[in-house]
Amino acid sequence: MTIEPVRRQSAPLEPDVRRQREELFAELRAESEWARTDQIQRTRALLERIPDGLHDLDAAAQCGCACHPTPGTPIHGGLPCQCQRPPADGLSLAEIMETAGPTQPEDDGGSNEELEQAALEFGIEAREVVPGGPWVVSGSCDGLGYYLRDRGDRFRVVVAPDEDPNLDPWEAPPEQVTLELASGSSHSLWDDGHLSPRLALRLVASVVRTYRRQQACTHPHSSIDRFCALCGANMVEPWTP
Repeated sequence: MTIEPVRRQSAPLEPDVRRQREELFAELRAESEWARTDQIQRTRALLERIPDGLHDLDAAAQCGCACHPTPGTPIHGGLPCQCQRPPADGLSLAEIMETAGPTQPEDDGGSNEELEQAALEFGIEAREVVPGGPWVVSGSCDGLGYYLRDRGDRFRVVVAPDEDPNLDPWEAPPEQVTLELASGSSHSLWDDGHLSPRLALRLVASVVRTYRRQQACTHPHSSIDRFCALCGANMVEPWTP
């Protein structure tokens, strides 16, 4: 079962509004790229201080898996992380899954039912495209394509670009520009010992709709306001006193 989002017809954007949106998109993309680079550098520096026997620190720093910087954890079912396997020692996905076993508890389709109910509750389209590790749900929220990817103890919410809002960012080729709107600890998505589809879709709806509100808002404010009262956008640079 999928929930079709409400699609709104809108008039062509005025040049100034379109320019503002393009600048916002470029700023958010730059912030996302900076945060990713900073995370990789910090992880690389930490791995250099921990003698865990990794033979490729650069690959581990960029991997993003929860086993780094503690690759002795049983997250891969006793196997080394994929980023540390030389090509000649690579295993097929079927072999990895057979050895490691399921990453999520079996619930006879209960999670899919919970996903459908949550999609209906929040008024978005959602489908589970990868059921294990990583866990991935994709769809459309108010006409904007998205996916949420959870792996280990980290999640990411990625959306399609303004120029092609109907794009499925999960299926997009690597060279396709997409926008990461949020990332963080997976603990916020877990409830009663398992990953909660409802909490995941609530996060998606919150993140995507906040982004769309801030895009469309004209930000009425006074010179002393730090935030827009309508959409919550920063009116001054966050790092300024």
